[in-house]
Amino acid sequence: KNTKTYKDTVISLINKPINLKSYFPPLNQDSTKFINGYDFKFGWSPHYEYEIRQTYILNGTSAFNLYQSDLDSVVRIIVPEVGIDKAIYNIFQINLKQKSIEIQYVKTKHHYNGEFEILEKGISFVSNQKQIKTFFTEFNKFNFSQNYYFIKVDGSVQYFIEFKTKNNYFAGMRHYLNRDGRIPENAFPWTVRHIYQRNIKRK
Repeated sequence: KNTKTYKDTVISLINKPINLKSYFPPLNQDSTKFINGYDFKFGWSPHYEYEIRQTYILNGTSAFNLYQSDLDSVVRIIVPEVGIDKAIYNIFQINLKQKSIEIQYVKTKHHYNGEFEILEKGISFVSNQKQIKTFFTEFNKFNFSQNYYFIKVDGSVQYFIEFKTKNNYFAGMRHYLNRDGRIPENAFPWTVRHIYQRNIKRK
């Protein structure tokens, strides 16, 4: 009773396609490719949803485009807040180029009016060798040579990771919590959060 139903609508413009802005190597350059990418047999392709969602979050928080930058050895992850409120995101940017690890942090909340509210900012400089070793133990579990960006929707809680070197770029979704609510073998975002909190200097 008193429940409204909302439906998404795709509008095809014959004369002029809609250009789509992306923070990543474009899967969809314009609206014609976007529409043609829809899988009518299996429904909505999660690859498109991932690309649009992560671009929306980064653009809403005025983050720079890591893919098109000239930065080297930079990791950025977007970790959703676990719990009832699914509109809170934790963004960690890690600079690996220096002797110490620099971690910049932004916590943001997305409101229904389309605006992002910055809840918290901070920065950490990690020089403790034991903590650095722990960081790279988890980081080295990634296989950045894989030729795919995203993983299938399987009921797990996922986070987004980018890794930019001078000549290469990787972006993809990885498991934050598995379907049983447990931390997976690669606990990278949990390690980043722990190390960041141990060395935090709030802005």
